[in-house]
Amino acid sequence: MQLWTDLAASSAIFLTDQQVGRLSLYLDLLFEANQTMNLTRITDRAVAEVQHIADSLTLLPLLPRPPIKIADLGSGGGVPGIPLAIVLPDAAITLIEATRKKAAFLQTTVERLGLTNVTVMSARAEEVGHSPLRETFDV
Repeated sequence: MQLWTDLAASSAIFLTDQQVGRLSLYLDLLFEANQTMNLTRITDRAVAEVQHIADSLTLLPLLPRPPIKIADLGSGGGVPGIPLAIVLPDAAITLIEATRKKAAFLQTTVERLGLTNVTVMSARAEEVGHSPLRETFDV
């Protein structure tokens, strides 16, 4: 989608066809899983392209350059963590989600997308804050 490539390009990140395809596949997987669990209230594809993917990419100018470590607390359906992981393959992204069903969705989605830079944790943010991971993330 042109909006995605334009947003990335404004931060000197040039998306490959594979990355654009993964962003699109991510939305497919999100909508498929949303039929059986509550991951997003957005059910219109065009709206999700803007409010899930494009909104996630608006963070790019605010982030330090990779390699960085990003924690997505309360990741839910994976926004903004999964789109950022697709666009920033040199960033280490940790998706932290307390609801086991949602964490299982995230793990399956990460595997289906072939994202090797993502770790999924089924844990409460408070638990992570009291773990050895405390203060290890850049963002």
